[in-house]
Formats: sequence, structure tokens, C-alpha cells
Amino acid sequence: MLNILLFFPKHWLTEFHKPTQAPFGLMMISHLLTENGYKIKIFDERLEQNTEELLKKELKNTDILGISAQSGPQINNGLKAAKLTREINSNIKIIWGGVHATLLPEQTLKNKYVDIIVYGEGEETFLELIQAIDKGLSLKNIKGIGYKESNKIILNEKRELIENIDKINLRWDLVNPKDYIHNFEKKKSISTITSRGCYFRCSFCYNQTFFGARYFRGFSPEKVLEEIKFLLDLKVETIKFEDDNFLVDKNRTKEICNLIKQEKLDFTWSAPIRAHYFTEEFTKEITSVGYKYCNIGAESGSERILKLMKKDTISQHYIDAARIAKKYNISTSYHWMLGYPTETQEDINDTISTINKIEEIYPNSYHILNIFTPYPGTEAYDLAIEHGFNPPNNLENWTKNFREECSNLVYIQNKKLLENIRLTGILKTLGKRPNWYRPLFRPGIKIFSSIAKKRWEKQNFNYPYDLKLIKLLKEKYME
Repeated sequence: MLNILLFFPKHWLTEFHKPTQAPFGLMMISHLLTENGYKIKIFDERLEQNTEELLKKELKNTDILGISAQSGPQINNGLKAAKLTREINSNIKIIWGGVHATLLPEQTLKNKYVDIIVYGEGEETFLELIQAIDKGLSLKNIKGIGYKESNKIILNEKRELIENIDKINLRWDLVNPKDYIHNFEKKKSISTITSRGCYFRCSFCYNQTFFGARYFRGFSPEKVLEEIKFLLDLKVETIKFEDDNFLVDKNRTKEICNLIKQEKLDFTWSAPIRAHYFTEEFTKEITSVGYKYCNIGAESGSERILKLMKKDTISQHYIDAARIAKKYNISTSYHWMLGYPTETQEDINDTISTINKIEEIYPNSYHILNIFTPYPGTEAYDLAIEHGFNPPNNLENWTKNFREECSNLVYIQNKKLLENIRLTGILKTLGKRPNWYRPLFRPGIKIFSSIAKKRWEKQNFNYPYDLKLIKLLKEKYME
């Protein structure tokens, strides 16, 4: 049977802290293959120091190389692996999957280092594809793939979503779980994932393109309990649920909470939450079984922008959430987005003002600012193009870190100011969590954070020599 190597490329943040999430997509796509007797090996580049030499050794016994990548720097490192593979053995099939290949299947296939793509959910598709390659069968009837034939690009019919995802397991046996145990809030922690999709309609989110319309599927409460028990056997204190919206199905959440109570499991946990879910009743329910940390996708403090984003929320929800989070002592991270199409300085000021109001109520809240990423297939992507965004025309040009820079967003008039606001906000909040990062960087983070805090208080985002140094460091480690 075929030997399959699944490659997960690194990104620039790997240089600053160890991976906090295992390659969940590859672990799940491996399940049906492993159950059908195929040998799978996962190569997580984020854990390695000498990728080229290690990859050369692995490729000697490889028939299929699978690469999973999001838009951005992961594509660059995925292409490096694909080029090396082609040089070593041109007979190895190179198959790309993941978010980017799903969003732009035809463009991805045009690259000479891509033989086949898997788009959409890949578990059933990848199994059928590997079986067909193994037996020398035609690919024309396999749903959810794209391939090349006589220099023509062929995209097969899209595959239906898996209704019952309980049939898919996270194959922790294909990685070393201890590699992903990390220090979070001074506790041994590990991340996992238990669901797919979301009920909401945010115009910037790729979920609707990747999974279809507002559709959520979660592991059953019983399967979630099994996962919790497995992870607790690793002697961790905190479990981080990295689902897009773990708490969105309140009935499922309550069943999980009841099972945790019945089993008398003692641990703390984190999960993203919609701000308006922070009601007294629901918060009391989840905190009674260890809910201690949350992420809120706030995005903007501007009511106009929130409506444009179809967030179905208002900035007051974020402020109210801070009060409840403080009352129940929940460590809370807010995530904000700058550079959304049509955003004005007034909108930016509204976001800064909302952050300040939240910090007045809950000084220990964290605030992470990102630059808008125009994901193909989303309404926001089309809006960005309407306002002058010129999307990359090939796979190589998607290697830029869109979440970190706004140089490609031509409609932004003062790009430097926006980047300075973003970096200042991030550095200010990182000082509250220096232990997230490798010891080498902690003293520098404390210094830069102190400077950023003063800069934020004075709203002074001009001539930031400290931020220029940070940018130089980032560019070095992105290479």
C-alpha cells in the first residue's frame, strides 16, 4: 500500500513561541486512511529546526505528499517542500488541501508544484483519492478534487458535507501530544477541536465558503467527554477548545457541562464565545465546570462597520461582556480587525474608544488587533475588490502575511498609521502575557509593552522607532 506523508508548513510566529495547536486537519483527514490500512506520517514543520534534511529522509519512503496550508506564509513553506519533493523524486504525487486550496482551487492547481487538490472537507475525498491512485483508477468520479489531464484543469463535483462527524477521530497517535502541551496562564495546557462551522453570517469569514451556509456540526457530548478524558490523562490542567464557535449550540454545551459534572472532572477550559452569549444564566452554567478563559471576536467598535460585517452584534455587547467576565473572573481576549473596506478614521476611533471602555471595566482584558484578510469567496472579499483591492493572481503571490500588513489594501489611505495602531495595541497587551513566548524574547516584550502602553494612552502612533524594530524582526523571521 502507498506510504503517505502529510506536511504542515510553519509560519513566522513559530520563531517566537512553540506551537500551541496540533495540526488538527491532518490528524482528522488521516483517520479513515489509517482505518483502511494506509501508513500515514505527519510532518509538522513548526517543530523542526532542519526541515530540508529531515524532509529528504522522509521522502525516500514516500509515495504521496499531502500539504495543508492557509493563505499566507504557510503557502511559501509548503511550496518549498513541494519543490524539494519534485527534485528528489518526480514520481511522488503532490496533493494540496486545506483552506486556501478550497477557496481558490483552480488558481492553486495552475502551480507546477501541485498535482491534485482536495477542496472542502477532505476525509472521505482523500480516502477515495488515495484508493484510486493505489489501484491506478480514473479520478473523474471522485467528488471534491481537482487535477490536471492533458494540460487541462479539471474540477470535479463538490462533495457533500459529512453529517455525523462522530465517525471522524482526531488521530493523536500520529503525533506526540506532549509536543503541543504549553504554558497558558501559568498552567499546563493543550488545545483540541470538537466541531465544524458556525450558525452566524459574518461577511469576512471563510466558513460559509468552506463548509457551506450557516451550518454547525459538533461531536456528540459523549465524544467530547472522551476527548476531555484523553487529554486530562496527559496531566494537563487546562483544555483549550479551538473550534470556530464551540459554545454556539447551547443545548450541546449544557449536555457537555452535565457530563463533566457527572464525571467530577477537575480542569479549567477555554473556548471562543459570542459576546451576547455572556448572560448571567449561561455564564454561571459554564463557569461551574471550569470555564475560565474566553476569546471574543469583536472585530470593530464602529456600529456602521459591525452592520457591514453582518456581525449581528453591537459594541455595547462587548462592554457588557467585560462586566460579566470580570464578575466571574474569566480571562478574556478580544480580537479586533482594522482595515475593513470603507473603514474611516472615525470608525477606527470608535474601535479604540470601545477598547478603552472595556479596559476601564476590566483592566486585565487582552486586546489583539489584526489587519483585515480578504478571503476569497466571502462577501468582504468582493467588497474589497470593489474598492480597489487587486488579489494575487497566482499561488506564490498569496504567500504574503495578509493578517499582518495592509500594504496590499489600496483603499487604506494611511497604511503606516493603521499598522502602527495595530502593533501598539498588540504590544501593549502582550506585556500581560510574557510567558506565552520563548524565554529569549520575554525581556524585550516587557520593554516594548511598556513603551506601547504609554503610546496608546497618549494616542501617539507617529514616529514609532520601537515599532520599526519589531517590524524588522518580523521580516527576518518570515523569510
